[in-house]
Amino acid sequence: MSTATNGRAREHRTRDRLTESGWTPVMRAAGSKGAGDLLMGHPDHGGALIQVGTSNKTLGPADRDRFVTAAELICALPLLATWSGAGVTYWLVTRDVPSKWERWTP
Repeated sequence: MSTATNGRAREHRTRDRLTESGWTPVMRAAGSKGAGDLLMGHPDHGGALIQVGTSNKTLGPADRDRFVTAAELICALPLLATWSGAGVTYWLVTRDVPSKWERWTP
C-alpha cells in the first residue's frame, strides 16, 4: 500500500471513530492541502480541525503555529490523531512543545 493510501485509510478510520462519538464530518482536505486533514463538527463541542498521522507524527514549531492559528480562526479544537497498533490517541495541540500537550477524549 502506498503512503497516500495508508494516510487516507487513517483519515477515514479517524472520521469513522469520531462519528461513532457523535461528531459529524464537515470536510476532508485530500492530499494534505490545508492546515488540517479533517474538519468535524459536534452539537455540544463545536468544531475540531484534525491532523491525522502515525504515532511518530511530529509538528514542528512553524507547523504547530499554522495549525493552531487555522483552528483559532474557525473557532475549532486543534487536534492531532495518532494511530498505532493499539488504536488512536488524540492530542489537544498548542503552540507549546508536544510533551506539554494534553490527551483528548471525544
